[in-house]
Amino acid sequence: MVVQSTSVPSFARAGSSISISGYVKNIGSSSAGSSYVKYYLSDDTTLSSSDTYLGSDYVTSLGSGQSSYEYESLTIPSTTSRGTKYVLLAADANNTVAESNENNNVAHGSIYIY
Repeated sequence: MVVQSTSVPSFARAGSSISISGYVKNIGSSSAGSSYVKYYLSDDTTLSSSDTYLGSDYVTSLGSGQSSYEYESLTIPSTTSRGTKYVLLAADANNTVAESNENNNVAHGSIYIY
């Protein structure tokens, strides 16, 4: 499961709502059961326990090669410091889909918080 064609606004005010979207794609050779994509705000492009959880979205089962368009409106915490941040989109965030590569599930887009 990978995230492709992410869309994140270029900038946002701390405390405001933003719209985030992307396609979750099953790049495996067999069907993948339902899962979740989770959204995080990060100081870098690597998902870690220090990132701020923003929300999640349910992804239906996907056949091999199929994609699902995911779209969410999420709030940037009002305590977020000013500067360049990254919105991370993590496919199969709960690790419910067996995959040959579990290290390609996260995509990102940069956003300037003011």
